[in-house]
Amino acid sequence: MKKELGLLVAVATLAAAASALADAPGPPSAAKPPAQPAAGTDLVATLQQVCLPVLHGADVKASASAAGFRQKDGEWVLTIDSDRRIELSPPDAANPHVCAATIYARPTSTAALRQALNTWANAQTPPLTQVAPSGASAAPGWSSASWRGQTASGTLGIALGQQQPTQGEPFAESDLQVSLTPA
Repeated sequence: MKKELGLLVAVATLAAAASALADAPGPPSAAKPPAQPAAGTDLVATLQQVCLPVLHGADVKASASAAGFRQKDGEWVLTIDSDRRIELSPPDAANPHVCAATIYARPTSTAALRQALNTWANAQTPPLTQVAPSGASAAPGWSSASWRGQTASGTLGIALGQQQPTQGEPFAESDLQVSLTPA
């Protein structure tokens, strides 16, 4: 499964780079990959390198450390830049099948975070099905989207709740929930 995920990410990355090269003026060496906010890249990396392995039984400390997370005041934190960060909530005794992360990113990154997660979900084999389209949430000022799919290990569910950016706020919060219900 890990090899499949890595291969799918590599294919998606290559496809994005090829698309960028095709649209770029000048020789390929002058082309730059499409801009994706660091938060979107880090969100997908957290899902792939920490949450999924840990939900499959990998060690939290080893997975989180390898992905760049550091212990800070008893929490696993990945610094994106200055005060923008991802706070990890790995599975525990109360929620052994749930891994969560809170992303504090620039308000302009909100749509890109959702798009990065949607791209990842669609690249899975088989693709995860979007079960709740992006839109209004039960909580005022928030939107949500979720995806679900069957894997060899069980049912994988992913939900992303996002605070709608407000003028002047330095960051917007996005909450990622990853669950794996064993088969």
